Amino acid sequence: MKKQFVWLLMLVCMLAGCSDGDEVFYETNDDLLNKNGIADVAAVFCREEVVEEEKVIYYGIRQGKDWFALFDIASGSLEKDWYGKARDYVRGKNPIFTMRQVDLWAGKLENGDYAMTYMYGEENTIHQLVRLSDRSGVEYGFMLDTENEWVDEYLSENRFFVYSLNSGKLQIWTFDGNLFADDVCWTGICATGFQNDKLWGGYTDSKGGFHEGISDEPFERNRRIHMGFGEYAEFYIKKIGIEESIETDWGYAFLPYYKTDYGSQSRFDLFLINGGKLVFVPIIHGGSLRNWYKESLLVYNNRNGYNSRVVSSEGKIIAELEPYSAYEEAEPVSYEEGISFSGDCFYRTNFVSCKTVWLVNVDKLDAFASDAQKTMALVKKEGTLWSYRCDIVNKDGSKDRFEFKLDIEAGKIIY
Repeated sequence: MKKQFVWLLMLVCMLAGCSDGDEVFYETNDDLLNKNGIADVAAVFCREEVVEEEKVIYYGIRQGKDWFALFDIASGSLEKDWYGKARDYVRGKNPIFTMRQVDLWAGKLENGDYAMTYMYGEENTIHQLVRLSDRSGVEYGFMLDTENEWVDEYLSENRFFVYSLNSGKLQIWTFDGNLFADDVCWTGICATGFQNDKLWGGYTDSKGGFHEGISDEPFERNRRIHMGFGEYAEFYIKKIGIEESIETDWGYAFLPYYKTDYGSQSRFDLFLINGGKLVFVPIIHGGSLRNWYKESLLVYNNRNGYNSRVVSSEGKIIAELEPYSAYEEAEPVSYEEGISFSGDCFYRTNFVSCKTVWLVNVDKLDAFASDAQKTMALVKKEGTLWSYRCDIVNKDGSKDRFEFKLDIEAGKIIY
């Protein structure tokens, strides 16, 4: 009788423990948790490395709340943690999501906050974006279709790239889940996309700042483009990629390629991002870009013999130039003319008429062997007098240097 009473008492205690949730299980096999003496984590659902940093962010349940923890991978130390919303979770009762059907992501934002997507394994699995801040704690952003969508990268603290597996589209969403741009292309530096019927573009400059612009007028996606020689092509532009680009003193310029059902159509137009605007310049067969005279831009294509164009920062075509094989080396003195060095000579060329304005020999080079390596560097511009430095490396390894000035109007060298 006494033995039966003991078994009955044990059974009652077990049932009471299950119903009241007194028996709690914790994560015990995680190295980082153990190293930091953390023994009260009910579950860790994901461990995501931070992009381009030696950090990892844990998401799990601790003290009945969402718990996010930032660890340094090299040292294994806990750097900071955040607590979010209350979560009714009992280990062993709630199923844990273990099979990933989409990619998760974690990154450090430009303002020093962190953001990540995580999954929580309840009956209806949640795929959630959160922002982790020392100022405002855990902020919950948009939720995703767990099987078909995932965050690919971030553009700013409030804009995130979302990839859809079903449609193959890349979009930009705000943190709150509003669509910012559709049919996006992203190079890691420059992005293009559509805001309704207008074209949007943005770029990260050489100092890390982000700038953007949107077109004033609707962008026509059904296009009929002159291919040259009287031939035309018709297609619908699904999205716009970037063939070649250049940063300028006033902004950014790029030559696009148009993604269509028939493949990619490239190098037909020019886009400028300047002062919050995206300017479209129709140009046939622009091949390369370089900064030109007085903040203008040169769009040229040497390989196919097409004319080049000088374009202002506002998108106006200033001049049309003849094909020329060495625009890369020419130093502009006006929209239509430039100075080049070849062999032992400087020469000034008019690119409209393709005529040489003047040519002058650097006669001091006659004192050096013809097989010596010669490097000419423009040091300073002072009105019509440009200062140059010439470095010589002889075949025996000995070196020489001399400096001079070039009168760009008269075509004279002054030692």
